[in-house]
This record gives sequence, structure tokens and C-alpha cells, in this order.
Amino acid sequence: MIRNKDVQGWKHFSTWHSRFGLIAISLLVLQALVGAGSLWFGGKLFGGGDKATRVYKYHRISGYVLFTLLLVTVHLSGAWSDWSIAHTSAAQRALFYYIAPALIWIGVVWRIRFEKMKFWGET
Repeated sequence: MIRNKDVQGWKHFSTWHSRFGLIAISLLVLQALVGAGSLWFGGKLFGGGDKATRVYKYHRISGYVLFTLLLVTVHLSGAWSDWSIAHTSAAQRALFYYIAPALIWIGVVWRIRFEKMKFWGET
């Protein structure tokens, strides 16, 4: 994509999809670093032991937020891009970029266990 934009002389990060994608990828890297830091080497990055374990609930909830952002990014790419509109039917776009992401999101949210995150009560 980067090369294609360069060859065409088009601006980078000029669509909502590209902007959301850049934010999502940046947060995905941060999410991975926090997750790794809380587990690797006994969680020394966050002080080890219980201190590292306390990061879990924030890592988990931010993962759900990030997952939602990724699905919105997918929606923006397929439902609104010029390429997708030119190469897919309205029915395909409805199924792949509206219905499927919504059902995936519902399936994941349905399984969230807030009691595992312990935001209210013990830490």
C-alpha cells in the first residue's frame, strides 16, 4: 500500500481507514509490549509479582477496546473504500463489512468476564 501510494503520488493517511489503522497498529504494539512486560521475567517491567498481576485487568479491557477498533477499521476499509465499492456488490459489502464484524463483536462481548478483571472490589 505504501509503495502504491508513492507510485500514484497520493497522500498517505488520507482516509479514515488509514488513520484508524495507524492508531490500531500503534495500540496493538503497545498492547503486546504491556502483555509481554507483565509476564516475561516474572513481570519485572512492572515491579514483578503482584504488581505485574495488577496490570492484567487493564491489559484485558484495553484488548477489548482495541479489538473493537480493529473491527471498525475493517469496516471502514471494505464498506467505504473506492476499491471495495468498485469490486464488490452491495450485498457482499453488507455481509463482509457490516454483518460479519457486528456478529464477531457480539460473540466476543458476550464472553467478556468482568469478574475476572476485578475492577470493583479486590485488586
